[in-house]
Amino acid sequence: LSSQSSPRPHLLLLLLLLLLLLLLLCPTSSGVFCEIRNFSQCMAAPYAPGHNLVGESLDVVTYERKDIHPINMDIMSKKRTCYLCLNRLQGNQLQKVTHKYFSISFHRLMGNMYHQLDHVVVTLFSGSILCSFLERRVGADLKVAKLNVGGGHSDSFEFAQSRNDDDHYTFSSHWQRFSLYRHAVTNKRRLNDGFKNDVKKLPRSYNSATKDEYREFIRKYGTHYIHRVTLGGQIRRLAATRTCLSRLNDISTSDVCGVNILGLGLARLKSSCSDFLKNRHMKGSYSAGLYVEETMVRGGDPWSGLVSSEHPDSKGYHQWKESLKRIPMIVDFVKKPLYDLVNEKAKHGLEDAINAYIRDPDIKFSATNFVTERSCSHHGDCCPERLGQGWLTVTILRGFRLYGDVLSATEGVKALFLLEVQSLKCPRGPVSVLLVFLQVWVGQMLTIELFDEDWFWSELLLSCSWWTAMGSQGLTCRNDKGVYVATMTLTCLPHLSGDLCHQYQPYVM
Repeated sequence: LSSQSSPRPHLLLLLLLLLLLLLLLCPTSSGVFCEIRNFSQCMAAPYAPGHNLVGESLDVVTYERKDIHPINMDIMSKKRTCYLCLNRLQGNQLQKVTHKYFSISFHRLMGNMYHQLDHVVVTLFSGSILCSFLERRVGADLKVAKLNVGGGHSDSFEFAQSRNDDDHYTFSSHWQRFSLYRHAVTNKRRLNDGFKNDVKKLPRSYNSATKDEYREFIRKYGTHYIHRVTLGGQIRRLAATRTCLSRLNDISTSDVCGVNILGLGLARLKSSCSDFLKNRHMKGSYSAGLYVEETMVRGGDPWSGLVSSEHPDSKGYHQWKESLKRIPMIVDFVKKPLYDLVNEKAKHGLEDAINAYIRDPDIKFSATNFVTERSCSHHGDCCPERLGQGWLTVTILRGFRLYGDVLSATEGVKALFLLEVQSLKCPRGPVSVLLVFLQVWVGQMLTIELFDEDWFWSELLLSCSWWTAMGSQGLTCRNDKGVYVATMTLTCLPHLSGDLCHQYQPYVM
Protein backbone atom coordinates (compact mmCIF):
# COMPACT_ATOMS: atom_id res chain seq x y z
CA LEU A 1 0.00 0.00 0.00
CA SER A 2 2.81 2.40 0.82
CA SER A 3 4.46 1.84 -2.57
CA GLN A 4 1.20 2.76 -4.34
CA SER A 5 0.76 5.99 -2.37
CA SER A 6 4.32 7.30 -2.94
CA PRO A 7 4.83 9.48 -6.06
CA ARG A 8 6.53 7.86 -9.01
CA PRO A 9 9.66 9.42 -10.58
CA HIS A 10 8.01 10.15 -13.93
CA LEU A 11 5.15 11.97 -12.18
CA LEU A 12 7.65 14.16 -10.32
CA LEU A 13 9.36 14.96 -13.61
CA LEU A 14 6.01 15.91 -15.16
CA LEU A 15 5.24 18.22 -12.25
CA LEU A 16 8.64 19.89 -12.62
CA LEU A 17 8.03 20.44 -16.32
CA LEU A 18 4.62 22.00 -15.61
CA LEU A 19 6.18 24.26 -12.98
CA LEU A 20 8.86 25.34 -15.44
CA LEU A 21 6.20 26.13 -18.03
CA LEU A 22 4.31 28.27 -15.52
CA LEU A 23 7.49 30.19 -14.71
CA LEU A 24 7.76 31.14 -18.38
CA LEU A 25 4.37 32.80 -18.17
CA CYS A 26 3.70 36.25 -16.69
CA PRO A 27 0.34 36.39 -14.99
CA THR A 28 -1.08 39.75 -14.00
CA SER A 29 -3.82 40.70 -11.59
CA SER A 30 -6.27 40.89 -14.51
CA GLY A 31 -5.56 37.36 -15.71
CA VAL A 32 -3.36 38.38 -18.68
CA PHE A 33 -0.69 35.88 -19.65
CA CYS A 34 2.44 36.72 -21.59
CA GLU A 35 4.86 34.27 -23.21
CA ILE A 36 8.46 34.55 -24.28
CA ARG A 37 8.67 34.05 -28.06
CA ASN A 38 11.52 33.97 -30.58
CA PHE A 39 12.61 36.68 -33.00
CA SER A 40 10.50 35.64 -36.01
CA GLN A 41 7.35 35.31 -33.91
CA CYS A 42 8.01 38.71 -32.36
CA MET A 43 8.44 40.39 -35.72
CA ALA A 44 5.18 38.88 -37.03
CA ALA A 45 3.07 39.86 -34.01
CA PRO A 46 1.33 43.27 -33.79
CA TYR A 47 1.93 45.70 -30.94
CA ALA A 48 -0.46 45.86 -28.00
CA PRO A 49 -2.52 49.09 -28.09
CA GLY A 50 -0.77 51.94 -26.29
CA HIS A 51 2.38 49.99 -25.50
CA ASN A 52 4.62 53.02 -26.13
CA LEU A 53 2.63 55.60 -24.12
CA VAL A 54 3.70 54.47 -20.67
CA GLY A 55 7.11 55.76 -19.60
CA GLU A 56 6.96 58.88 -21.78
CA SER A 57 8.21 62.12 -20.21
CA LEU A 58 6.23 65.35 -20.03
CA ASP A 59 6.39 68.89 -18.70
CA VAL A 60 3.62 69.61 -16.19
CA VAL A 61 4.22 73.37 -16.43
CA THR A 62 3.94 73.87 -20.19
CA TYR A 63 1.61 70.87 -20.70
CA GLU A 64 4.01 69.46 -23.26
CA ARG A 65 4.74 65.83 -24.08
CA LYS A 66 8.46 65.44 -24.73
CA ASP A 67 8.23 62.36 -26.96
CA ILE A 68 11.18 60.92 -25.04
CA HIS A 69 11.22 57.80 -22.89
CA PRO A 70 13.70 57.94 -19.99
CA ILE A 71 12.85 54.27 -19.40
CA ASN A 72 14.15 51.62 -21.78
CA MET A 73 11.39 50.79 -24.25
CA ASP A 74 13.11 48.05 -26.25
CA ILE A 75 10.77 45.31 -27.38
CA MET A 76 13.49 42.76 -28.10
CA SER A 77 15.77 41.41 -25.39
CA LYS A 78 19.49 40.82 -25.82
CA LYS A 79 18.62 37.19 -26.59
CA ARG A 80 16.43 38.36 -29.51
CA THR A 81 13.23 37.30 -27.76
CA CYS A 82 10.18 39.28 -26.69
CA TYR A 83 7.03 39.05 -24.64
CA LEU A 84 3.77 38.34 -26.44
CA CYS A 85 0.57 38.82 -24.45
CA LEU A 86 -2.85 37.37 -25.11
CA ASN A 87 -5.38 40.14 -25.84
CA ARG A 88 -8.80 38.65 -25.17
CA LEU A 89 -10.44 41.90 -26.30
CA GLN A 90 -9.17 41.25 -29.83
CA GLY A 91 -9.95 37.58 -30.32
CA ASN A 92 -7.13 36.27 -28.06
CA GLN A 93 -4.54 37.64 -30.45
CA LEU A 94 -0.91 37.52 -29.31
CA GLN A 95 0.50 41.05 -29.21
CA LYS A 96 3.96 42.25 -28.25
CA VAL A 97 4.61 44.55 -25.35
CA THR A 98 7.67 46.23 -23.92
CA HIS A 99 9.60 43.64 -21.94
CA LYS A 100 9.16 42.44 -18.36
CA TYR A 101 9.78 45.89 -16.87
CA PHE A 102 6.19 46.77 -17.77
CA SER A 103 2.82 45.27 -16.86
CA ILE A 104 -0.35 45.18 -18.94
CA SER A 105 -3.96 44.45 -18.03
CA PHE A 106 -7.25 44.23 -19.93
CA HIS A 107 -10.73 45.15 -18.74
CA ARG A 108 -14.28 44.40 -19.79
CA LEU A 109 -16.00 46.93 -22.01
CA MET A 110 -17.96 48.53 -19.19
CA GLY A 111 -18.65 52.26 -19.14
CA ASN A 112 -18.84 54.37 -16.00
CA MET A 113 -20.74 57.63 -15.68
CA TYR A 114 -18.98 60.61 -14.15
CA HIS A 115 -19.94 64.12 -13.24
CA GLN A 116 -18.64 66.52 -10.69
CA LEU A 117 -20.20 69.66 -9.27
CA ASP A 118 -18.05 72.18 -7.46
CA HIS A 119 -20.04 74.62 -5.37
CA VAL A 120 -16.96 76.75 -4.67
CA VAL A 121 -17.68 79.46 -7.19
CA VAL A 122 -14.84 80.55 -9.46
CA THR A 123 -15.55 83.32 -11.91
CA LEU A 124 -14.01 83.41 -15.33
CA PHE A 125 -13.48 86.74 -17.11
CA SER A 126 -16.88 88.44 -16.93
CA GLY A 127 -18.25 86.29 -14.15
CA SER A 128 -19.24 82.97 -15.70
CA ILE A 129 -19.47 80.22 -13.11
CA LEU A 130 -17.57 76.96 -13.33
CA CYS A 131 -19.80 74.37 -11.66
CA SER A 132 -17.53 71.39 -12.20
CA PHE A 133 -13.95 70.32 -12.34
CA LEU A 134 -13.12 70.29 -16.02
CA GLU A 135 -10.04 69.00 -17.78
CA ARG A 136 -6.54 70.08 -18.60
CA ARG A 137 -4.66 69.08 -21.70
CA VAL A 138 -1.06 67.97 -21.56
CA GLY A 139 0.53 68.40 -24.97
CA ALA A 140 -1.31 67.96 -28.23
CA ASP A 141 -3.30 64.83 -27.50
CA LEU A 142 -2.83 63.80 -23.90
CA LYS A 143 -5.67 64.86 -21.62
CA VAL A 144 -6.31 64.44 -17.92
CA ALA A 145 -9.88 64.35 -16.66
CA LYS A 146 -11.09 65.77 -13.33
CA LEU A 147 -8.59 68.62 -13.13
CA ASN A 148 -9.39 72.30 -12.89
CA VAL A 149 -9.42 74.35 -16.05
CA GLY A 150 -5.79 75.07 -16.74
CA GLY A 151 -5.61 77.70 -19.45
CA GLY A 152 -5.64 77.83 -23.23
CA HIS A 153 -4.54 74.21 -23.64
CA SER A 154 -7.94 72.95 -22.51
CA ASP A 155 -10.93 72.18 -24.70
CA SER A 156 -13.06 73.02 -21.69
CA PHE A 157 -11.38 76.38 -21.31
CA GLU A 158 -11.86 77.15 -24.99
CA PHE A 159 -15.53 76.19 -24.76
CA ALA A 160 -16.03 78.42 -21.70
CA GLN A 161 -14.13 81.29 -23.28
CA SER A 162 -16.23 81.11 -26.44
CA ARG A 163 -19.44 81.55 -24.44
CA ASN A 164 -18.17 83.95 -21.84
CA ASP A 165 -18.42 87.26 -23.68
CA ASP A 166 -22.06 86.52 -24.47
CA ASP A 167 -23.55 86.24 -20.98
CA HIS A 168 -23.17 84.94 -17.44
CA TYR A 169 -22.94 81.15 -17.75
CA THR A 170 -22.76 78.16 -15.46
CA PHE A 171 -20.57 75.44 -16.95
CA SER A 172 -20.82 71.75 -16.17
CA SER A 173 -19.09 68.64 -17.40
CA HIS A 174 -20.45 65.10 -17.69
CA TRP A 175 -18.78 62.10 -19.21
CA GLN A 176 -19.01 58.36 -19.74
CA ARG A 177 -15.67 56.58 -19.76
CA PHE A 178 -14.60 53.12 -20.92
CA SER A 179 -11.29 51.77 -19.60
CA LEU A 180 -9.96 48.85 -21.65
CA TYR A 181 -6.16 48.68 -21.42
CA ARG A 182 -3.75 49.65 -18.71
CA HIS A 183 0.04 49.77 -18.96
CA ALA A 184 2.28 50.44 -15.98
CA VAL A 185 5.98 50.68 -15.21
CA THR A 186 7.11 48.09 -12.66
CA ASN A 187 9.68 48.66 -9.93
CA LYS A 188 12.23 46.65 -11.97
CA ARG A 189 12.45 49.29 -14.69
CA ARG A 190 15.59 49.85 -16.72
CA LEU A 191 16.63 53.35 -17.73
CA ASN A 192 17.40 54.52 -21.24
CA ASP A 193 21.16 54.81 -21.84
CA GLY A 194 20.86 58.38 -23.14
CA PHE A 195 18.89 59.46 -20.08
CA LYS A 196 21.42 57.83 -17.73
CA ASN A 197 24.32 59.58 -19.45
CA ASP A 198 22.61 62.98 -19.26
CA VAL A 199 21.89 62.46 -15.55
CA LYS A 200 25.57 61.68 -14.93
CA LYS A 201 26.54 64.99 -16.56
CA LEU A 202 24.40 67.03 -14.16
CA PRO A 203 26.16 68.92 -11.33
CA ARG A 204 25.95 67.40 -7.86
CA SER A 205 23.65 70.15 -6.54
CA TYR A 206 21.23 72.77 -7.83
CA ASN A 207 22.00 76.45 -7.26
CA SER A 208 22.18 79.71 -9.19
CA ALA A 209 25.50 78.65 -10.76
CA THR A 210 24.14 75.30 -12.01
CA LYS A 211 20.62 76.49 -12.85
CA ASP A 212 21.20 76.71 -16.62
CA GLU A 213 22.47 73.12 -16.86
CA TYR A 214 19.47 71.77 -14.99
CA ARG A 215 17.08 73.91 -17.06
CA GLU A 216 18.57 72.49 -20.25
CA PHE A 217 17.95 68.98 -18.89
CA ILE A 218 14.34 69.89 -18.05
CA ARG A 219 13.79 71.40 -21.50
CA LYS A 220 14.82 68.06 -22.99
CA TYR A 221 13.17 65.59 -20.60
CA GLY A 222 10.46 67.59 -18.85
CA THR A 223 9.56 67.18 -15.19
CA HIS A 224 7.62 63.89 -14.93
CA TYR A 225 7.06 60.58 -16.67
CA ILE A 226 3.91 58.55 -17.21
CA HIS A 227 3.97 55.79 -14.62
CA ARG A 228 0.62 54.24 -15.54
CA VAL A 229 -1.71 54.89 -18.44
CA THR A 230 -5.30 53.79 -19.03
CA LEU A 231 -6.63 53.51 -22.56
CA GLY A 232 -10.18 53.32 -23.81
CA GLY A 233 -12.74 55.89 -24.87
CA GLN A 234 -14.85 58.68 -23.54
CA ILE A 235 -17.99 60.60 -24.43
CA ARG A 236 -17.85 64.00 -22.81
CA ARG A 237 -20.54 66.65 -22.72
CA LEU A 238 -19.74 70.24 -21.84
CA ALA A 239 -22.84 72.26 -21.03
CA ALA A 240 -23.28 76.01 -20.65
CA THR A 241 -26.45 77.31 -19.01
CA ARG A 242 -27.36 80.99 -18.75
CA THR A 243 -27.12 81.60 -15.02
CA CYS A 244 -29.75 84.28 -14.59
CA LEU A 245 -32.18 82.87 -17.14
CA SER A 246 -32.01 79.62 -15.15
CA ARG A 247 -32.89 81.58 -12.04
CA LEU A 248 -35.94 83.09 -13.74
CA ASN A 249 -37.08 79.60 -14.74
CA ASP A 250 -36.47 78.14 -11.26
CA ILE A 251 -33.76 75.80 -12.56
CA SER A 252 -30.94 75.08 -10.13
CA THR A 253 -27.37 74.09 -10.95
CA SER A 254 -28.07 70.60 -9.62
CA ASP A 255 -31.06 70.32 -11.97
CA VAL A 256 -28.82 71.17 -14.93
CA CYS A 257 -26.25 68.54 -14.01
CA GLY A 258 -28.96 65.96 -13.36
CA VAL A 259 -30.62 66.48 -16.73
CA ASN A 260 -27.28 66.08 -18.50
CA ILE A 261 -26.44 62.88 -16.69
CA LEU A 262 -29.82 61.39 -17.66
CA GLY A 263 -29.42 62.51 -21.25
CA LEU A 264 -25.93 61.07 -21.50
CA GLY A 265 -27.09 57.77 -20.08
CA LEU A 266 -29.78 57.00 -22.67
CA ALA A 267 -32.43 57.27 -19.97
CA ARG A 268 -36.01 58.21 -20.70
CA LEU A 269 -36.27 61.90 -19.90
CA LYS A 270 -39.19 63.65 -18.28
CA SER A 271 -40.98 66.20 -20.41
CA SER A 272 -39.52 69.02 -18.32
CA CYS A 273 -35.99 67.74 -18.98
CA SER A 274 -36.74 67.37 -22.67
CA ASP A 275 -38.07 70.93 -22.80
CA PHE A 276 -34.92 72.13 -21.07
CA LEU A 277 -32.58 70.41 -23.54
CA LYS A 278 -34.62 71.75 -26.48
CA ASN A 279 -34.97 75.26 -24.99
CA ARG A 280 -38.76 75.05 -25.04
CA HIS A 281 -41.34 76.71 -22.78
CA MET A 282 -38.85 79.03 -21.15
CA LYS A 283 -39.75 82.28 -19.43
CA GLY A 284 -38.09 85.46 -20.59
CA SER A 285 -38.86 85.43 -24.33
CA TYR A 286 -35.21 84.89 -25.23
CA SER A 287 -34.84 83.26 -28.64
CA ALA A 288 -31.18 82.27 -28.24
CA GLY A 289 -32.16 79.76 -25.56
CA LEU A 290 -31.07 78.93 -22.06
CA TYR A 291 -28.82 75.97 -22.72
CA VAL A 292 -26.05 75.04 -25.15
CA GLU A 293 -23.87 71.95 -25.16
CA GLU A 294 -20.88 70.49 -26.93
CA THR A 295 -20.16 66.76 -27.11
CA MET A 296 -16.63 65.45 -27.57
CA VAL A 297 -15.75 61.85 -28.36
CA ARG A 298 -12.31 60.37 -27.71
CA GLY A 299 -11.14 57.09 -29.12
CA GLY A 300 -12.68 54.66 -31.57
CA ASP A 301 -14.06 55.27 -35.04
CA PRO A 302 -15.47 58.74 -35.87
CA TRP A 303 -18.90 59.26 -34.32
CA SER A 304 -21.03 62.27 -33.39
CA GLY A 305 -21.56 61.29 -29.76
CA LEU A 306 -25.22 62.38 -29.79
CA VAL A 307 -26.55 59.87 -27.28
CA SER A 308 -29.77 60.60 -25.43
CA SER A 309 -33.47 59.94 -25.66
CA GLU A 310 -33.61 63.04 -27.86
CA HIS A 311 -31.02 61.56 -30.24
CA PRO A 312 -31.47 57.77 -30.16
CA ASP A 313 -28.38 56.39 -31.90
CA SER A 314 -27.88 53.10 -30.10
CA LYS A 315 -26.43 51.43 -33.19
CA GLY A 316 -23.76 54.08 -33.64
CA TYR A 317 -23.10 54.06 -29.92
CA HIS A 318 -22.49 50.30 -29.76
CA GLN A 319 -20.38 50.33 -32.92
CA TRP A 320 -18.24 53.08 -31.43
CA LYS A 321 -17.80 51.10 -28.19
CA GLU A 322 -16.63 48.03 -30.09
CA SER A 323 -14.16 50.10 -32.10
CA LEU A 324 -12.45 51.19 -28.87
CA LYS A 325 -10.83 47.76 -28.71
CA ARG A 326 -8.95 48.61 -31.90
CA ILE A 327 -8.47 52.37 -31.53
CA PRO A 328 -8.23 53.29 -27.85
CA MET A 329 -7.14 56.71 -26.62
CA ILE A 330 -5.76 57.90 -23.30
CA VAL A 331 -8.51 58.41 -20.74
CA ASP A 332 -6.39 58.61 -17.60
CA PHE A 333 -2.80 58.40 -16.44
CA VAL A 334 -0.65 58.61 -13.34
CA LYS A 335 2.54 60.62 -13.49
CA LYS A 336 5.62 60.54 -11.28
CA PRO A 337 8.55 62.97 -11.05
CA LEU A 338 11.69 62.17 -13.01
CA TYR A 339 13.86 62.36 -9.91
CA ASP A 340 12.19 59.15 -8.69
CA LEU A 341 14.05 57.33 -11.48
CA VAL A 342 17.59 58.36 -10.51
CA ASN A 343 19.87 57.25 -7.69
CA GLU A 344 20.29 59.12 -4.41
CA LYS A 345 23.47 60.79 -5.64
CA ALA A 346 21.61 62.67 -8.39
CA LYS A 347 18.14 62.78 -6.86
CA HIS A 348 18.41 65.80 -4.55
CA GLY A 349 19.82 68.17 -7.16
CA LEU A 350 17.24 67.16 -9.78
CA GLU A 351 14.40 67.37 -7.24
CA ASP A 352 15.43 70.92 -6.24
CA ALA A 353 15.71 71.94 -9.90
CA ILE A 354 12.27 70.57 -10.86
CA ASN A 355 10.57 72.14 -7.84
CA ALA A 356 12.18 75.51 -8.58
CA TYR A 357 11.11 75.25 -12.22
CA ILE A 358 7.50 74.51 -11.28
CA ARG A 359 7.42 77.48 -8.90
CA ASP A 360 9.03 79.88 -11.38
CA PRO A 361 6.41 82.61 -12.12
CA ASP A 362 8.12 83.51 -15.40
CA ILE A 363 7.39 80.07 -16.83
CA LYS A 364 4.23 78.78 -15.25
CA PHE A 365 1.13 79.15 -17.40
CA SER A 366 -1.57 79.72 -14.83
CA ALA A 367 -5.32 79.85 -15.27
CA THR A 368 -5.40 82.57 -12.64
CA ASN A 369 -4.30 85.00 -15.34
CA PHE A 370 -7.73 84.52 -16.84
CA VAL A 371 -9.78 84.39 -13.66
CA THR A 372 -11.26 87.43 -12.02
CA GLU A 373 -13.59 87.70 -9.09
CA ARG A 374 -16.78 89.66 -9.47
CA SER A 375 -19.52 90.56 -7.05
CA CYS A 376 -21.91 88.72 -9.34
CA SER A 377 -20.74 85.25 -8.40
CA HIS A 378 -24.04 83.66 -7.40
CA HIS A 379 -27.72 83.84 -8.33
CA GLY A 380 -28.68 86.16 -5.50
CA ASP A 381 -26.04 88.77 -6.25
CA CYS A 382 -27.06 89.73 -9.76
CA CYS A 383 -30.01 87.70 -11.01
CA PRO A 384 -33.66 88.77 -10.74
CA GLU A 385 -35.98 86.24 -9.18
CA ARG A 386 -39.02 87.16 -11.28
CA LEU A 387 -39.86 88.86 -14.55
CA GLY A 388 -41.46 92.31 -14.50
CA GLN A 389 -39.33 93.86 -11.76
CA GLY A 390 -37.23 97.00 -11.75
CA TRP A 391 -35.42 99.57 -9.64
CA LEU A 392 -37.45 102.67 -8.83
CA THR A 393 -35.61 105.85 -7.91
CA VAL A 394 -37.79 108.49 -6.24
CA THR A 395 -36.37 111.97 -5.67
CA ILE A 396 -38.34 114.66 -3.79
CA LEU A 397 -36.92 117.80 -5.33
CA ARG A 398 -38.91 120.55 -3.63
CA GLY A 399 -41.51 121.07 -0.94
CA PHE A 400 -43.10 124.43 -0.06
CA ARG A 401 -46.05 125.97 1.79
CA LEU A 402 -46.18 122.85 3.97
CA TYR A 403 -48.21 123.88 7.03
CA GLY A 404 -49.44 121.46 9.62
CA ASP A 405 -49.24 123.39 12.87
CA VAL A 406 -51.63 126.22 13.75
CA LEU A 407 -49.98 127.62 16.88
CA SER A 408 -46.33 127.13 15.77
CA ALA A 409 -44.13 126.49 12.74
CA THR A 410 -43.98 123.04 11.17
CA GLU A 411 -40.96 121.32 12.71
CA GLY A 412 -40.40 118.64 10.08
CA VAL A 413 -41.93 116.51 7.39
CA LYS A 414 -42.18 112.71 7.27
CA ALA A 415 -42.45 111.08 3.83
CA LEU A 416 -44.13 107.67 3.60
CA PHE A 417 -43.61 105.59 0.45
CA LEU A 418 -46.34 103.00 0.24
CA LEU A 419 -44.46 100.25 -1.56
CA GLU A 420 -42.10 99.11 1.09
CA VAL A 421 -43.33 100.98 4.15
CA GLN A 422 -40.54 103.15 5.41
CA SER A 423 -40.50 106.55 7.11
CA LEU A 424 -37.90 109.15 6.26
CA LYS A 425 -37.56 112.61 7.78
CA CYS A 426 -36.59 115.74 5.94
CA PRO A 427 -36.35 119.27 7.39
CA ARG A 428 -38.85 121.95 6.51
CA GLY A 429 -37.68 124.30 3.82
CA PRO A 430 -38.24 125.45 0.28
CA VAL A 431 -35.76 122.89 -1.15
CA SER A 432 -35.32 119.46 0.39
CA VAL A 433 -33.82 116.63 -1.68
CA LEU A 434 -34.81 113.11 -0.62
CA LEU A 435 -33.54 110.14 -2.65
CA VAL A 436 -35.08 106.67 -2.26
CA PHE A 437 -34.36 103.38 -4.10
CA LEU A 438 -37.08 100.73 -4.21
CA GLN A 439 -37.44 97.37 -5.96
CA VAL A 440 -40.91 97.31 -7.52
CA TRP A 441 -43.10 95.56 -10.06
CA VAL A 442 -43.66 97.41 -13.31
CA GLY A 443 -47.19 98.85 -13.21
CA GLN A 444 -47.31 98.85 -9.43
CA MET A 445 -48.87 101.90 -7.75
CA LEU A 446 -46.60 104.27 -5.86
CA THR A 447 -48.16 106.43 -3.14
CA ILE A 448 -46.17 109.20 -1.47
CA GLU A 449 -47.62 110.69 1.70
CA LEU A 450 -46.13 113.66 3.55
CA PHE A 451 -46.84 114.17 7.24
CA ASP A 452 -46.27 117.01 9.65
CA GLU A 453 -44.48 115.17 12.44
CA ASP A 454 -44.83 116.42 16.01
CA TRP A 455 -43.77 114.68 19.20
CA PHE A 456 -47.39 113.86 20.06
CA TRP A 457 -49.16 113.85 16.69
CA SER A 458 -48.39 113.36 12.96
CA GLU A 459 -50.76 115.09 10.56
CA LEU A 460 -51.18 114.00 6.94
CA LEU A 461 -50.42 116.95 4.66
CA LEU A 462 -50.23 115.51 1.14
CA SER A 463 -51.00 112.15 -0.46
CA CYS A 464 -50.73 111.36 -4.19
CA SER A 465 -50.44 108.14 -6.19
CA TRP A 466 -48.97 107.23 -9.60
CA TRP A 467 -48.59 104.05 -11.61
CA THR A 468 -44.97 103.06 -12.11
CA ALA A 469 -43.80 102.83 -15.72
CA MET A 470 -40.49 102.52 -17.51
CA GLY A 471 -38.51 105.71 -17.84
CA SER A 472 -38.67 108.99 -15.88
CA GLN A 473 -41.75 110.92 -14.76
CA GLY A 474 -42.19 114.31 -13.11
CA LEU A 475 -44.49 114.22 -10.07
CA THR A 476 -46.39 117.15 -8.52
CA CYS A 477 -48.71 116.81 -5.56
CA ARG A 478 -50.65 119.82 -4.19
CA ASN A 479 -53.57 120.75 -1.95
CA ASP A 480 -54.41 123.55 0.46
CA LYS A 481 -51.68 122.36 2.88
CA GLY A 482 -48.79 122.64 0.48
CA VAL A 483 -47.00 121.36 -2.57
CA TYR A 484 -44.20 118.91 -3.26
CA VAL A 485 -42.40 118.19 -6.53
CA ALA A 486 -40.64 114.87 -7.18
CA THR A 487 -39.40 112.60 -9.94
CA MET A 488 -39.42 108.84 -10.27
CA THR A 489 -37.29 106.78 -12.63
CA LEU A 490 -37.88 103.08 -13.25
CA THR A 491 -35.25 100.83 -14.84
CA CYS A 492 -35.41 97.08 -15.27
CA LEU A 493 -33.42 94.85 -12.94
CA PRO A 494 -30.20 93.42 -14.40
CA HIS A 495 -30.85 90.89 -17.19
CA LEU A 496 -34.38 92.23 -17.85
CA SER A 497 -35.56 94.51 -20.65
CA GLY A 498 -38.68 95.69 -22.47
CA ASP A 499 -41.49 98.09 -21.50
CA LEU A 500 -42.70 95.66 -18.84
CA CYS A 501 -39.30 94.13 -17.96
CA HIS A 502 -40.63 90.78 -19.17
CA GLN A 503 -37.81 90.01 -21.61
CA TYR A 504 -34.48 88.44 -20.72
CA GLN A 505 -31.41 90.54 -21.50
CA PRO A 506 -28.02 88.76 -21.65
CA TYR A 507 -25.02 90.23 -19.93
CA VAL A 508 -22.65 92.05 -22.28
CA MET A 509 -19.10 93.06 -21.36
